[in-house]
Amino acid sequence: MKKLYGGIEFVIQNQSITLNGGLFVLLEDLLALVGLHGFKMGFKHAKSPCFLCTIANENMATTSSLHEIDLRTIDTYQEQCVEIETTNNRTMRDALSKQNGIVQKSLLCGLPGFNIFEQSALDVAHVYGICRKHLKLLFLSLSDKKVLSLRAINNAILNYDYPTYESTPSDTFDLTTLKQAQISLSASQMLTVVKYLPCILSNIKPDIWSNDEWRCLLLLHELLFFCFASEVDEISISQYGDLLTLFSNIRCSIRAGEKNSQKTFQFTFVKSIFSFGTSTLLQHSSFERKHQAIKASGRRNFVNTAFTAITSYIDRECSTLFDDNGNPTIINFGPKIETKKLKTVDVGMCSASVKH
Repeated sequence: MKKLYGGIEFVIQNQSITLNGGLFVLLEDLLALVGLHGFKMGFKHAKSPCFLCTIANENMATTSSLHEIDLRTIDTYQEQCVEIETTNNRTMRDALSKQNGIVQKSLLCGLPGFNIFEQSALDVAHVYGICRKHLKLLFLSLSDKKVLSLRAINNAILNYDYPTYESTPSDTFDLTTLKQAQISLSASQMLTVVKYLPCILSNIKPDIWSNDEWRCLLLLHELLFFCFASEVDEISISQYGDLLTLFSNIRCSIRAGEKNSQKTFQFTFVKSIFSFGTSTLLQHSSFERKHQAIKASGRRNFVNTAFTAITSYIDRECSTLFDDNGNPTIINFGPKIETKKLKTVDVGMCSASVKH
């Protein structure tokens, strides 16, 4: 990788070509980022357990926002690494390592200009694990409180009339053994279920809103809306941080033992959103649909529909831009259709919904 920064020469058909490049962003799950960058893994092994910030372990529970903490800087981090590496006393070195949460210096610090704190982002696949855990928590809670049986939930999910383009649960999907097993859904099936679950369960239990796990699911649903947005603005990013904080606090009140790990994920995810925007890794997966007329024209409409199915608004707008044969009907087609539509998050409305 270092050679790539200086240029690597290739000979193709007797012609020399030099390829230059570099590492812009490292995308991993949280544990991979922590391990790759040489930080201690686990809250009991370090006084500052968060890869991203210097917050002490005992203060993690009382901190809820990214703006309340001191973020690690590359200069201070490198000074701490040098101090640990040059300390001959084993006891002192172990103490410094535990104090700072650092095992060894990240190998990526050797790349020219690469900042491990500013150029590391969380993979959106992280939300798959969160969905799996929370759906199991929700379904078992509804069953234990005798709100809905696991079989009733199972049948409602299987019998729901999903759009044909969605990745739906297979016929072998079974929640009746959920206490002894995990939910048997692939990543795309999991996202489909989370997407439509508010409609699925409301159809069979309209008064479900008083359940804490259900309110948490609605917040998770909104977070997923945001994760797959094609474009976002600064206001939405700020609101996303508030929304994630609200989700984390409600979830932690339900599962108190997970508070520190949830906060670490929360801080790191919001920071990566601030630095890079939302992840677009799944932009072209089966659960994103673009309007057929726009597809036919070979243009992008910049409207992410991963969690917002094609609406009558888009149909109406497109009907003014194309004729029945899919040809543009106006001269200034390009500029109009390429105007970006930003995804926004209304935290106030979301907070009101979960309260009621």
